[in-house]
Amino acid sequence: MTYTPEQHKSLAFAAEQIAKARKEWGAPYSYIQALSESRSYRMDDDATEYKRGIEDLSSNLRRAFEDHIENLCRHIRNIRRERNERETYNPVGRIGGVGVAYAARALDYVYQRTRTQVDLSKPSDDKKVGVENDGGSYFEKVYITIGIGWKKLVHDRGLAIINSSAGLRFVLTAKPRTFSHIDDDMTRVFEVKVVGIKSKKGFVEDGWLLVHGQSSGDAPVYDHKHDNKLDATNNVHAFHRSLGDCKKLFDRRVKAHVLNELDNV
Repeated sequence: MTYTPEQHKSLAFAAEQIAKARKEWGAPYSYIQALSESRSYRMDDDATEYKRGIEDLSSNLRRAFEDHIENLCRHIRNIRRERNERETYNPVGRIGGVGVAYAARALDYVYQRTRTQVDLSKPSDDKKVGVENDGGSYFEKVYITIGIGWKKLVHDRGLAIINSSAGLRFVLTAKPRTFSHIDDDMTRVFEVKVVGIKSKKGFVEDGWLLVHGQSSGDAPVYDHKHDNKLDATNNVHAFHRSLGDCKKLFDRRVKAHVLNELDNV
């Protein structure tokens, strides 16, 4: 990938900001290095002592400082990785990066009390689509890995976030399925893998999703930017681990929706 002047400027700016923050906060080099290598829980003694001092002063302050340094280091790693790319045209990687941005935005809206990070699983990687939990207490973080086709297969179908009976879920994968006993033209069936977060711990569920009507990235099934779940729900939909139970739940919700519409006439 071509290394542009803009990338060089952003690389220099990030390095300058890290050096400035280290100097102003009096942080040892080992502490900054541990953050840059994503090993905030495996630090040298001087780094651990420094971290404990900030934590005693304010846990919020400590988290803000670490997030600031980690984001700058992540930017530097991304730029350096792009410099090492040999191909000048990488549409698949670009689309995957856009998907990461959309996914991260949705997760930030839905799980505001949990620190999350979205990673991309490329065909050449060993990463599997799913969830990993890291840290404990105030240091908890949920790492969510999405496939490179997530934007097209999930986001662009308007399925990024769904409202299940057990709470909101982030959709990792959605495979369209057809069944003879579900022949309504307005009903779409997907075999899905979803992510939920409870008590700052992420988990994965496999199941079925039924959606009434069409949806898209601009008009999603559930618009997570709305605070009210009723206002956020654009399409009647249901999720369950078994297809039979999902169909029963979906039929009840469609019936309730129709009756509600008739009451408003």
